[in-house]
Amino acid sequence: MLKRHEIQVLRRAGHSLEEMVKLAGFSQSSVQRVAAEPGVRTLDTAGERARRGVGRSSKVEALRERPAAELAQQTGGQ
Repeated sequence: MLKRHEIQVLRRAGHSLEEMVKLAGFSQSSVQRVAAEPGVRTLDTAGERARRGVGRSSKVEALRERPAAELAQQTGGQ
């Protein structure tokens, strides 16, 4: 979140795209994308990722219930 904020502050300060790329250390496409986004309002990175749907979904999550159910059945639900 802080890097996003940094890019947005650089943009508001009037820096060119090339200057923002050098100062922030991101690719030109990333800087363009972040500069076009609405301003950062919170530093809650996990909440912001969930809100924006950033990141991959877990491949394991869909399979998690089956082993748990089998284990519960084998141990008598304890």
